[in-house]
Amino acid sequence: MKKRAFSSTTTKDQPKPTTSTKHQRKNVAASASTNEIQESWKHYFEDGRQAFTASQYKEALQYFTQALRLQPTNLTLLDSRSATYDRLQQWDAAVKDAKMMIKIAPQVSKGYLRLGKLVTSQPQQQNEKTYRQAALVYRRGCSKVDEGDPRYALLTTLASDMESKVNADKRRIQGQRDPLHILPYDVLDLIFTYLPFHRRVACTQVSSDWNRFLRHWPGMWRQLDFITGATKHDVVSRKTLTSYFSYTRGRHIRSFSLSASKPKTDYALQLLIDQDCQYLEYLGFSNSGFSLNLFSRTLRLMGKQLTHLYLDNCDTPLEPIFTQLSAICPQLTHLYYGSELKTEFITTMDAQHTLPRLQQLHLVSNASQSTLDVILAQCPNLTHLVLPRIYVSVATLLLRHPLPHLRVYYHDACSTMSKQSLWESALTTTTIPPPPTPGKVGGWVAFSAMGTTLDDHTLNSIVTTHRTTLEIINLNQTVGFSNQWCSLLLPPPALPLPLENEGEANPSGFISPLVELSLNQCTRLDDTDLCRVISACPRLQVVGLAYVCSVTNTTLEHLAQLPHLKRLDLTACPQITGSGLRRLVDLRRHTLKKLLLNDCAAIQPDAIQHARSVLGRTAVECTFGKR
Repeated sequence: MKKRAFSSTTTKDQPKPTTSTKHQRKNVAASASTNEIQESWKHYFEDGRQAFTASQYKEALQYFTQALRLQPTNLTLLDSRSATYDRLQQWDAAVKDAKMMIKIAPQVSKGYLRLGKLVTSQPQQQNEKTYRQAALVYRRGCSKVDEGDPRYALLTTLASDMESKVNADKRRIQGQRDPLHILPYDVLDLIFTYLPFHRRVACTQVSSDWNRFLRHWPGMWRQLDFITGATKHDVVSRKTLTSYFSYTRGRHIRSFSLSASKPKTDYALQLLIDQDCQYLEYLGFSNSGFSLNLFSRTLRLMGKQLTHLYLDNCDTPLEPIFTQLSAICPQLTHLYYGSELKTEFITTMDAQHTLPRLQQLHLVSNASQSTLDVILAQCPNLTHLVLPRIYVSVATLLLRHPLPHLRVYYHDACSTMSKQSLWESALTTTTIPPPPTPGKVGGWVAFSAMGTTLDDHTLNSIVTTHRTTLEIINLNQTVGFSNQWCSLLLPPPALPLPLENEGEANPSGFISPLVELSLNQCTRLDDTDLCRVISACPRLQVVGLAYVCSVTNTTLEHLAQLPHLKRLDLTACPQITGSGLRRLVDLRRHTLKKLLLNDCAAIQPDAIQHARSVLGRTAVECTFGKR
């Protein structure tokens, strides 16, 4: 077929048309039949199609454009030119023609098919985003195009294919970012070991891969902790307990803790027996009653391995529990017992049955002096003794039971501590501490006697004996002692040197290791006593002087010389003023993290504002009338 020329030329010798000739030609053009126009654009289209087949895309583009000048709404011409633009990598122009097709005929499938193909035609941009865009185009076409359209089925198929590619690409990206597919097994094991049990359970919901890995990971079911992270009491069902215990078949549980009703606790104890959990090292129940018979059977099963026992808000008396522990749990190192019941031992303990490895005893109960005598006689190697809510004499207790290996003594007759402070939970580690070295006796690290009576002889003896090791002294609301112990923290006088070493320096070398000192409501100490103690303890980081009326600006000056001071409680100290506060804040601006100035009436607002501007608003607490 002979191709049409795009334009014609006139020769110079052709005469110029007259006005009448112009009118004649205009009338001829106006009277041209539609058939001639149709025949003309078809010739251009056929020429463009042949050029496209011959890969002559620029020439084909010219023919298709010429044809569109005659038929601007022809879908076939727009589709052909869009495909030509695509081959010429003029993507924006191709998309414009495809969108024009949809605008002209939204009920025809051709425009949606072309636009969807263009969206995914660029290899460098084939990703989840382009697949999703193409899927949206095809789905829109499915909603607009009549089902009788011959290409409707193709639209549906392409939409499903694009959605499948979106999901596959999403899974591929997740797989590339998923630590389960990147990190080695030993690293994953280390990471999940640091997570508490309820966080591991949450991780099983991340994906099927995570669920599969954690269910078959041996460390997942070693520590069944249903207390940490629990939003309420008795939240775990029997079905959940049975399901989790079924995963432990062939493995050995090392830790189990539960907060539930008595029937459910008995059910859990029976599961421990049925699963033969004889290697259990940690057993804990919170707000849970239990059958003493089932509990005894459980102890007999795991008694040789049990190292930690946690019983909080227990409705079973301590005497039968402690009797069995001393008889069948020789490896027990940590015991926490909390109960509203009055703890009273009726019978004496067998001297042959002791707990030689017990190191931490937390007794949150109303126990008498005689009961403590029986218990402490069975625990000769205690390192931590915590006795909230027990009204006994500290002097009598320490006199009857020297406890040579004791490191931490905590006694609060006024209130209970938080469970987090009371119990150093062994959910993350159940390593048994080594037994005390024979012949070697260490000093106390922490001494807390709050809300009780403490005489000078006992306090002076404690400070003198353990001043080289004491890091914490807490005497909040304690009475009965004077200021004699303050001078005992001072360095001892240097001894004279032998004659052969005369001329050498003779410093004592003693620096008190005290880092925390709480003297809230200790009203018998004056300003001189406080300054003496502060000067003798340069390592202090936490100081509590609330409701001590003898604190003055001189005391603040000595506190300002502490290079490591982090927390200071000056609540209700009426003699300190703004000048002393400014001096303290300016010198300790880089170390002080918390400053309590509640009910300090002599400090003006400008000094409080200065402290907040230097330390930060959250670091300074100042309220009135909220004791």
